[in-house]
Amino acid sequence: MRAFSSRDRVPIAYHCETIAYEYHREKHRRSFFQGSDGIISTKGEKWGSFRSAINPVLMHPKKAKIYLPKMCKINTEFGERIGEIPDPKTLKVPEAFEDEINRWTLESISMVAHDQQLGLINPMNRKNPVTKKLFVTLIEFFFVNGGDSILATNLEIC
Repeated sequence: MRAFSSRDRVPIAYHCETIAYEYHREKHRRSFFQGSDGIISTKGEKWGSFRSAINPVLMHPKKAKIYLPKMCKINTEFGERIGEIPDPKTLKVPEAFEDEINRWTLESISMVAHDQQLGLINPMNRKNPVTKKLFVTLIEFFFVNGGDSILATNLEIC
C-alpha cells in the first residue's frame, strides 16, 4: 500500500480523505488551519506548491546541522531502548518491536517539524497517561490516513 502515487511531480494522496479529518480541519479547528490542508492531505497542484515551499527548509543539507544534535539525542535514546528490550534468553526483540520503531519515527518527525520531543521512547514517560494517549492517537491518525505506508512498514533508513 502506498500513501501517494509518485508518477508525477504532483502526487495524489489516496488515504487522506476521511470525513472526520476534513471536519476537524475545515470546521472544528478552522482558525488553526487557516485554509492550509497540510502535506498529508493536500493533492495535485496545491500539494506541489506546498511541497515546493517547505522543501528548501526541511531538506536542505545546511539545515540538517540545526537538527543533528537533537536527532542524535533521540537516536541515542532509541539505541538505549533497543538494548533494554531483547528477551534475555533468545536476545530477540519482542513481537511488538514495530511499536518501538513507530515511537522513534514519530519522535524524529516531531523534532524536525516542531522542534519538540514527544517523550515516546523514554520508558518513564510511557507510564504517563497523556503520553500513552498521544502515541495511540498518532498511530491511529497515520493508520486511518495512510495505513502501513506511512510508518514503520515502509520506513527507509539511509
